[in-house]
Amino acid sequence: MKSFDIFSAVETFIVSTFDFSIHFSEYTVFQSPAIKLHKHGRGCGGVAVFVRNPLLKFVTQVHCAYDNMVSLKLSGDLLG
Repeated sequence: MKSFDIFSAVETFIVSTFDFSIHFSEYTVFQSPAIKLHKHGRGCGGVAVFVRNPLLKFVTQVHCAYDNMVSLKLSGDLLG
């Protein structure tokens, strides 16, 4: 993953916010946890978007009212 500045993971099945920094210390993660549809069993869905830390000044998280979705706004300065 070290060759990517921004990448995402879907179907993480993680029901609560998870600390990814143990494995991805160079990244900040924006996540939407999975939803548990039934009392028993694993969560459904889950999304995590990883942004390399030096790029954070160009990224703003946009509030999203939908489950299993992460919305980010990239600054035009980043893209030129």
